[in-house]
Amino acid sequence: MTITVKKVIAAVLAISSLLALCSCSAGREKIDLEDFITIEFAKYNGYGTASIDVDEDAIENLIDYEKAKNFHSEIAEGNNELALELAFVESYTDLFDIDFEEDYANLKNGDKVKIIVKSELEELGYDLKDIEKGLGIKFKDTEITYKVEGLVDAKTIDVFEGIEECITYTSMIYGQELAINGEAKVEIFIPDDFERVIDDMYFVKGSYSNSIKVVYNNERLDELRFSVQGAYVNLSSGDKINVVVSGGSALEELDYLIPEHIKEYTVPELAERLESKSQLNADRIAKIKSEATKYVQDELGGSNVYELYYYEINPSSDAKIKCGVVAIGNYSGFFRSGYALVNIKPVILPDGTWTFEMSSAGKMDLLEEIPEKCFDHANYTYTKI
Repeated sequence: MTITVKKVIAAVLAISSLLALCSCSAGREKIDLEDFITIEFAKYNGYGTASIDVDEDAIENLIDYEKAKNFHSEIAEGNNELALELAFVESYTDLFDIDFEEDYANLKNGDKVKIIVKSELEELGYDLKDIEKGLGIKFKDTEITYKVEGLVDAKTIDVFEGIEECITYTSMIYGQELAINGEAKVEIFIPDDFERVIDDMYFVKGSYSNSIKVVYNNERLDELRFSVQGAYVNLSSGDKINVVVSGGSALEELDYLIPEHIKEYTVPELAERLESKSQLNADRIAKIKSEATKYVQDELGGSNVYELYYYEINPSSDAKIKCGVVAIGNYSGFFRSGYALVNIKPVILPDGTWTFEMSSAGKMDLLEEIPEKCFDHANYTYTKI
């Protein structure tokens, strides 16, 4: 019950007017809860809900308004702020509450739910017996138990089946879509050829990149939309993410129930960046030189790679990439030719194979200028390999 102090005076006047219009009742009227409440159980067996409807108008007609008026005056006596606040009611039925003992959920046939009557003026020292006496009524029972029944069995459906294959991990890496450990972000993309059949329903790619359309009798029944809960960035292997689904209410028309709307997934093993020079054996160095030569030829119009340097970034730097390789090759343009640096960031895939992120890192006219102008940097150390 929510009561506003500012409207107390208006409330007192309203109740006084109500009393003048109502007849008095002699004696205390007995109230059988079952005559004034309606209980409804809804949804499905094992996932049921309960609701209650109280016929407050009928109970109001049984109140002895002369007694109620005196009781109201007793509560408000002394103009106590708390007393006045709790005395602001639109109906005397607001002085007591008829409701479930607790919030019931996931009910199944055979469960028990309890309805109780309690005073709303406990803080003022008025228990339910005081309320009954003050209003001239008497509840036959102050609690009553009902047995859950009539819930139909629903067919549950796992809408997350096949979704794990639609979770995509990527990182911002030049020229390639790779998921790097510690740098990955996550998105959900439903492929165009997604298809799943359940009874007479077809689940296919929906209107959005992350949605699935439910088709029934050749018509769109519903659309399920999947999203990652929260902003997941810089993910690492083994991290946990939560995927939530929205929609699906129309499935209940066919007695299908989605038992869970959120599911946890584990980030799979992601690619790793080069961590140390010790990983660069002869075969891998040869592979790097081969890939760098291909880059020089395809992207820079050059022909050869002359030297490779392993570099490390100062440990105090906050850069995510701590080391890499620089290749020195030649380039040729329409107006100019010379020597170029190619920055190579090796990436080791989960299956152990290597791939490379490459970008042009500078151009010089003379080969001897490169070490002096490009490698003399306080945050970098270079070793020829």
